[in-house]
Amino acid sequence: MTIGWLIGQGHFSLKNLFTPNDMHLRGCVEVLLTGAFFSSILLLPLSDVYTIMLSAPLMITVSGALMLREQVHWKSWLAVLLGFCGVLVVMWPDDLGFQITYLLPLIATILLVVCELLTKQIMPHYRGIEVVLVTSLMTTLAGGMLTFFGKHR
Repeated sequence: MTIGWLIGQGHFSLKNLFTPNDMHLRGCVEVLLTGAFFSSILLLPLSDVYTIMLSAPLMITVSGALMLREQVHWKSWLAVLLGFCGVLVVMWPDDLGFQITYLLPLIATILLVVCELLTKQIMPHYRGIEVVLVTSLMTTLAGGMLTFFGKHR
């Protein structure tokens, strides 16, 4: 459907679809993000995974300010600080008993931040629907390839 829409609008470009570019880098990050997220929800309690993932907006705000030189008002910084304290209260590290698997949702969150930073950088050069198409194709292909290595029942 997405390809049909792009063709109908006269914006379909095989060059953008098959030539490695920033959209493909973003797609690779999205594939890794998806793998880390799904692995974490298989191995950890769902509430723990989502508590860690809810720190993503905080990390995106900090990353945008530091890496992209976005302007962040002091009230927003205060909200980030309070949000981070809230994550710590809900997910107190002593209660977890450290397990290496708790790095998976943290990795997924960091990859989500990287994905958003890449999106911010590439959007002036590509249409959003092209980014969606490339990302969808890459995650679908990666998921399809992984089915050959999974347990079949």
